[in-house]
Amino acid sequence: MKSPFKFLDAYAPEDRDVFFGREEEVAALYDMVAKNRLILVYGQSGTGKTSLIQCGLAAKFDATDWYPMFVRRQNDLNTSLHQQLAAVVGGSAPPDAVEALETIYETFLRPVYLVFDQLEEVFILGTPEERARFTHTIRSILESSVPCRVIFAIREEYLAYLYGFEQVLPTLFDRRLRVEPMSVSNVRAVLQGSFQRFHIRVQAPEADTLQQIVDNVSGGKAGIQLPYLQVYLDTLYREDFRRSYPDRENKPGEWLPLEISRQEIAALGQIENVLERFLHEQKSAIQRRLQTEFPDTADDAVEKVLDAFVSGEGTKRPVEYRRTGQGIAVDARWTPLFQPLSDKVLDRCCQLLEQARLIRFADSHIELAHDALAALIDSQRSDQQRRLQETTARLLNNFREFRDTGEYLTRKQLRYIDELWPILGPTLDEPVREFVRDSEEHARQTEQAELEAERRKRRQARRIAVVGMTLAAAALLGFVLAWFQYLEADRARIEIARKALEAQRNIATTLKVEGKYPEALEQLEATRQFTGVLTPPEQEQIAQLTQDWQAVYRHMRAGDSLSAGGDLRTALDRYRQANGISPDGRIDNRIGQTTKDIERKFREYLQNGEVLYIARKYDMALENYRNALRLKPDDAEAKRRVEALSKQTGK
Repeated sequence: MKSPFKFLDAYAPEDRDVFFGREEEVAALYDMVAKNRLILVYGQSGTGKTSLIQCGLAAKFDATDWYPMFVRRQNDLNTSLHQQLAAVVGGSAPPDAVEALETIYETFLRPVYLVFDQLEEVFILGTPEERARFTHTIRSILESSVPCRVIFAIREEYLAYLYGFEQVLPTLFDRRLRVEPMSVSNVRAVLQGSFQRFHIRVQAPEADTLQQIVDNVSGGKAGIQLPYLQVYLDTLYREDFRRSYPDRENKPGEWLPLEISRQEIAALGQIENVLERFLHEQKSAIQRRLQTEFPDTADDAVEKVLDAFVSGEGTKRPVEYRRTGQGIAVDARWTPLFQPLSDKVLDRCCQLLEQARLIRFADSHIELAHDALAALIDSQRSDQQRRLQETTARLLNNFREFRDTGEYLTRKQLRYIDELWPILGPTLDEPVREFVRDSEEHARQTEQAELEAERRKRRQARRIAVVGMTLAAAALLGFVLAWFQYLEADRARIEIARKALEAQRNIATTLKVEGKYPEALEQLEATRQFTGVLTPPEQEQIAQLTQDWQAVYRHMRAGDSLSAGGDLRTALDRYRQANGISPDGRIDNRIGQTTKDIERKFREYLQNGEVLYIARKYDMALENYRNALRLKPDDAEAKRRVEALSKQTGK
């Protein structure tokens, strides 16, 4: 049964008669494009940026007034642009953008509007080289005299990344429009206009019924996302239609009258439940179909396929594919994400997901129907999927830091990603994979150098230990002989015992320096057999040494646990406490490495805070600055940022 509502589809030019609630934004955008060549449209996911441009703005033009070209990144933004231009002007080789635009204008006598939708994909999935090439292409277009307008549409959390573009495109931020989530008054306009257009009546009083819908969709939040509203209305319409007309269907272009009650609205529930229920029902139904047609299909096949279309950032991930005689085949770069599903199962699963309106097929890519689905799937990821997502984000951040500092991944970081690498590796760009390979080689060389140094230390320690144990054995033998001679030489017996004690202490010290604290303490405990020949001060010295090493053992074990859990600052304090009690080279090395880790993490928090601050995510920026300050409480810059942002946010 067809519903008149858009569900997760964007509004298109043919929907201009049913596009309500955005009159002010459409007028503002139209005024901008009439006077400027470069316009930036940004807003939260789900605010309707795409619909605003390709329906609202399009409705302001006659067909002869503009020549729109909507460009998505797909596999590479530059390639996608050149393919679209080549499709219009002809030719197989990538055309010069300016020449192609001039040809289009001369052919159609209409100014070209290049709309780069979901531009955040070039930051999530693209490379620095791709972005640099793209900005220089846009600059050449803007510096030419060709009649062309350029519109960037981007999610506002990625707005800060555009500041790198500004160096090449100085006017980038001069004309920008923020698309706000729909206000209650705008939602009412959408509801009233849509209901009138589609012959829907609501229970009187109308204002109360409309407010009930608004409350269910908003979830108590100030702004309402347009896709959520459309999903809710689509579900509400379908359920009411099935109850009202169990044996009928809507004819194309005709909508049978319906009346919706507040009881039906209450039964449908909140938008979160609606979208989650829809996703669960479709996943379960498709999973059953697959296992009926392919009995050996894994129980998580549909979940695995949907997860492959979600990036590590929780956004849509376009997956390149091609048509084959048997169906579809995804690009080799992405096949590890779908393993161990066969091509037939994957092809059939994608067909069913498209029928369920969960994914869309483009000319060369498959993607989820909307970022709202990506966010929901991301929230339902398993622990392993979540770890893969977090590892990807962490690795990309390390790669960005490497380009600034030249610092490779540590062996600990490499071990963390090692078991995920068969899945993670193929999804990464070649420069990132090369960074991981170079880190492996750097870690290997570093470990080899450290191993050689450690071997030298161990050889020296072993020589000391062998000498000590030899002396201990000789001393013990001498002690036994002296004992059986009935204290014939009491002074010699005491001296021999003290030498045996010293040898055993040497063995204990060697074990302690190697970090073998339990074994070292056992050796100290064994020296108690000689206490009878020691003076009280000497006995106290042994007892104090045992107490000190026990404390060192506790601090080091606690420090290692805290470091593994990410509490580097407290771990460093425990290592320093251990060093203050009984210093040695191993503890000193642990202090040095942890200090480096703190410095690296500190810089990471400051950089993340800066990006979030520019993107106006003030609460998240403040949390990053506070995390940095926890690592380095005396840092003046971190203090300044925390104090300034705390005053600004009142937190």
